[in-house]
Formats: sequence, structure tokens, C-alpha cells
Amino acid sequence: MDRTIRGIQDAGVQSVSKHFIANEQENHRSNTFLRNRTEIEAISSNVDDRTMHELYLWPFYDAVKAGTVSVMCAYNRVNQTYACQNDAALNGLLKGELGFRGYVSSDYFAVHAGVSSAAGGLDLNMPGSYDLASIYTGSSYFGGNITLAVNNGSLPLARVDDMVRRIMMPYYLLGSVLLKNEKNILPIDTKKIKNIGVFGNDAGDLTAGLTFPGELVATSPEFGTLDVGGGSGTGRHTYIASIQIQIEGFDRRNWEADWNSTFVVKNVALRCPNTVVITHSAGINTMPWANNPNVTAIIAAHLPGEQTGNSIVDILWGDFNPSGKLPYTIPKNESDYDIPTVNLTNVSTTTEWQSNFTEGQMIDYRHFDANNIEPLYEFGFGLSYTTFELSSNMKLTTLLKNPSAEPNPGLGIKQGGNPDLWTDVVRVVGEVKNTGQCSGATVVQLYVGLPDSVPVGKVVRALRGFEKVFLKPNEKRRVEFLLKRRDLSYWDVVSQRKGNATIALSGGIRSKVVEIA
Repeated sequence: MDRTIRGIQDAGVQSVSKHFIANEQENHRSNTFLRNRTEIEAISSNVDDRTMHELYLWPFYDAVKAGTVSVMCAYNRVNQTYACQNDAALNGLLKGELGFRGYVSSDYFAVHAGVSSAAGGLDLNMPGSYDLASIYTGSSYFGGNITLAVNNGSLPLARVDDMVRRIMMPYYLLGSVLLKNEKNILPIDTKKIKNIGVFGNDAGDLTAGLTFPGELVATSPEFGTLDVGGGSGTGRHTYIASIQIQIEGFDRRNWEADWNSTFVVKNVALRCPNTVVITHSAGINTMPWANNPNVTAIIAAHLPGEQTGNSIVDILWGDFNPSGKLPYTIPKNESDYDIPTVNLTNVSTTTEWQSNFTEGQMIDYRHFDANNIEPLYEFGFGLSYTTFELSSNMKLTTLLKNPSAEPNPGLGIKQGGNPDLWTDVVRVVGEVKNTGQCSGATVVQLYVGLPDSVPVGKVVRALRGFEKVFLKPNEKRRVEFLLKRRDLSYWDVVSQRKGNATIALSGGIRSKVVEIA
């Protein structure tokens, strides 16, 4: 997140970090009304203090430290209060504890009150109206209502000045993952493979997409992969694009990709010994066909959009060596992920939608580690057309002598929280070498495991750094990580006992690691 924000803003564009906070399911994330007009409140994400700080707030530390201009508050409630009027979350955590100096923008129509939202930390109401029906009337929780609130004393003028100052501040301050590649079927050798059949959604024409009344729409949108990616042919040598349609507003009810994808893959693989599957998905899918011997390659292309043809063809033909890594864990079975979403259609009270985050920090790879579950493809996994090797000679240097157990409270709160949290404590140095025949990039990953003296609820290991390294054949390079105090800490220290943290470098969370205690 840090580099993404810096990269965006270095180009003169504002970054918006979202959704703040604990927006972890789509079902029930917004309020709704029954036929009798009884309002059912949006789901409340009920998160304990330690989990909030060590897991859900964690990336926002990086976002604020990187200087993100804006943070978007979510639709859901957080511990019973809507995120966009949540004083504890917006003023307490984001602006107070993290020292965020930018502006908080609402998600579209995520505002439920005027004064409560403004006082609770919301700076910008988007798109401004109460709801979709009010867009053309100009009715808003803000606007004239803010003026009235200031005049009647229910909202301090200083808060309005702060809202304006935060919004105006920017004017002053101015990936694909290769999962399988049997027999080195990729990149495609055009001397050996003459016919390519395209199946699945990418074999069809693109539509004009989502439009609103009054918008101008191109009458001749470009074709997708079929046009850009190399035409049609027989089923002898096959490229499949198995598309998953993903949209906000609801959660998927199943783990497999949509549009009969499993049937399509199995049907084509039954007839073709060199089936290449490309998935387009915004989230995690199961892949029941992954071990089919006729499925020789799998690429998780995620959401390449209009450039799907160009990006996929560059990888298939070897013009680009894939270097992406999975930002999540792909399970063997649906049951490996045991965190169901709340989906209650029959309710008896207006606040029945509740989501208790009882799993604590044990999500994704942390859940797999804690329960010793073997995944299909682990977090951080991704193949390349070349190979890499980590040196076993990893060096660790302690930069502080006898550091205190807690950050110095006397330093106050700056941008990014207590400055002492960002103090460098440990330097980790390793070496990686390209042992293959072509140039490529890999991502060296740093994981930290806290000692047994940490209270119950600690994770087996947590990602605390990563570095993408580009190397020519036989080239080696030094990689260095600086672990800060927060990287080796947990929230709300009770015990003052010391212990040894385990630090490991790897190319993936379950790949070969170089470890030091």
C-alpha cells in the first residue's frame, strides 16, 4: 500500500485508501427497508481492540505514513456505529492515533446523518445527496444543514474549518500470477503450436458496460481477448479465459468461478492435453480442476480490464515474464475457509445484522497456519519462467540496545501515529540469485513470528516486508529489510517478559525459507 500510494501521488494524482474499516463482507453492508418501511440497520462489524490494531488498522498505518490524501469510510457499522459517523474510528483511531491529516470521504450514499457524521470525523459527503433518488433535488445531510448546525450551535465552526482545510490540503501539498506451468507449456512455442481455441467469456465481444442516464456510450466497443489475443481455432491446443464477474453490493454464494467455469474447463480439458486456464477474479476461487493432468497451466490474471488481451498475450507468448504473487490463499476445498458471511433475510429486530469477528487475526494464511491446513496455492506464491534461489546466509543486526517494551508516549502523535513505532529496531540482510536461463523478477518476502510469551491469539507468522528484485541469469543481489518497532510488537502489552522473535525470508509463505531466531 505504501508504494502504491507514493506512486500514485508522485504522478500528481490523489490516492484514496479504503474502506475504513472492517468492511469484510458485501451482504448486509448497507441498511435496507422492509415492505412496511421498517429500516434494518447495516451489519455491524464487531471487532475487539487488539484485533483492530494488529490486523484491520495495520495497512492504514502504512497508508497514513505514506501520505495518503484521502481515506474512504465504509458502508457498514463498526461496533454498532456507522463507519462514516464513527467518532471512535475516524477521530480516535484514524485522525487521533494515526495522525491522519487528509480528508475522510464517504462511500457513495454511506452517510446516515449530518451533524453526527461531521462531528464524528467525516469531511466530504459523496455524492452529496441523501440517496440515488435525491441526486437531482439537491437534498443533502451536508450543504445547508451544516450551515444550520453551525448557526444553532450543534456543530462548532472550527470543525467546519477543519473539514475545509483537510479537503484543500492536497492543493497545497501537492498484477498476473502464474500458478501452474507443467511441461513448461508456457510461454507458447509458435513453432510447435499452430492452433489456439478461445473458450469462456473472453471469447465473446465486450459490452458497453455500466452506464447511467445521460451518459454518452461508445457504439462500437473494442473486442476482448478473441480480437487482441490471437483469434479462434480448433480445440487441439487451447487457451481458456474463465471469467468471474465481480461486483460490489453482495457476496458470492460459492467459491468456484461463475458462468459454469468448472464445466467449461473440464469439458475442454477432456479434449485438449494442453489446456491453459486464465481466471479473472477480484477474490478467492477454488480450482477443482487444478490437478487435472490436461490442465497444464493456470494464470490468475485478476482484473486486467480493457487490456486483458494485451496483458495475457504478452505472458502467453513470453514477451513478459510473470512475477506476480498471490495476495491471498487459494484453498483445496471450500471448507478450508471457515468464515461464513452473515446472510439473514428474515429478521425480527432492526439491529439483527451483526458480524462478530470471533476469528480474531486468524484470516487467510494466518488461519491456514493456525489450523495446519495445506492450501492448493499459498499466500505469496507465484511462478516465473526462470528460477530463483535464496542464500542460506541471512544476517540479522540489532540496531537498538535494550529498547523499551513500549513506544515512548512522550513523543505524542504525529502523522502515522507515535513516531517511536517507526523506529528501526532490526536490520535483516539476505541474498537472492537468478538460477534460470532468462531474466525475471521475484518477490522476497519477510515473515516474523512473535515469541511464546505473547498472549493467546498471536499468529504463527506475519508478513512484515517484501521486495521485488529484477535479475538477469546468474545475477545475484542483496536484499535488505528494516524491521521497525511496530513490526515486532503486539497491541496492549501486558507481559514484560522477553522472547525471541523468529524472522524468515522466503519466496512464498510455504516455500523454502531461510530462518533465523
